[in-house]
This record gives sequence, C-alpha cells and structure tokens, in this order.
Amino acid sequence: KPNILELQSHSYPIDTKHFDDVFKYQVLSQFENIEEEVSGLLIKSENYQALKFLEPKYTDKQGDGKIKCVYIDPPYNTGNDGFVYKDSFKSASWLSMMNDRLEVARKLMREDGVIFTSIDDNEVNNLHTLNKQVFGHENFISNVTILANKGGQDYLRLSKVHEYLLVYSKT
Repeated sequence: KPNILELQSHSYPIDTKHFDDVFKYQVLSQFENIEEEVSGLLIKSENYQALKFLEPKYTDKQGDGKIKCVYIDPPYNTGNDGFVYKDSFKSASWLSMMNDRLEVARKLMREDGVIFTSIDDNEVNNLHTLNKQVFGHENFISNVTILANKGGQDYLRLSKVHEYLLVYSKT
C-alpha cells in the first residue's frame, strides 16, 4: 500500500465524470495554461466527430498535419455488437463512412505519421482496399492478427478467435 509521499510523487489521470461541475472547474483553475502542461490527449468519441474536433488545432496554416499516431476502432459492421450507434451498414455505405474518417485522419497526420485501424472478418478486405486508396499501396506496413478471444465465439459454426489491426503510414 503506497504512502502519501509515493502518491504525491506520481501523476494520475482523472476522469471528471465522477465529479460535479464546481469541482471540475476548481481543478481546471489550478492550471495557468493547461495546453502546455498536459502531455497528451485522449478522446472517446465517434471517430469522425473526434477527428473533425482535432482538425483546427492539429493542422498548420499550410494544412499539414501534426499528429504522429492515429488509432481508430470503427464499427465492425456486424449489426449485432450492441453499440448505441448504427452498426449494420450496407458495405458501400460503411466504406463511404470510413473513407470520410480516413481522409480526415490522413490530413491530420504528420508526414512520418501512422494509422492503426481495428477490424474483424466482416470488412477487413474492404477496409484494406480503402486504406490503399487513401494512403497508397506503398504505405501499407502490416496486417496484424490480434487474438481477440482464446475460447472463440460461435460464429456461423466456426470458432472466431481473432481480429485485425491494419497499419499504414502517411508517406
């Protein structure tokens, strides 16, 4: 069990959803310039909204991006994930949705930036083709197989145990 000195010597993330507005503003008022004092940014949001939110701050006057790494976990387009957002697009509609997100992500990325996109069997081939169109075939880095469920899922009489992580660079 850590003592008070050990606790004070480390930085810890704070999830403000557990506090009322008065306390949130008290915490924020402790920072003279929060942008300079915070070393990172984590956004939990619908992908397109998050990317568009970042656009003004993370592109320079010439329109070049400043972000080194993007990770997107889009809807897998299975229609049965239990998400609150739509997850049962026609493949062409899903690809159009993803194209919008990938185009904005590419704009936000630095020249040496990379993008990681999680996906499963339902759309991996389509997403790979779309990524090649947006980022270029020459910028494909890897298709990483992720062990998602060691026990497997009942999936059309097959045991589904993996998903994918498509990795592309901007240049």
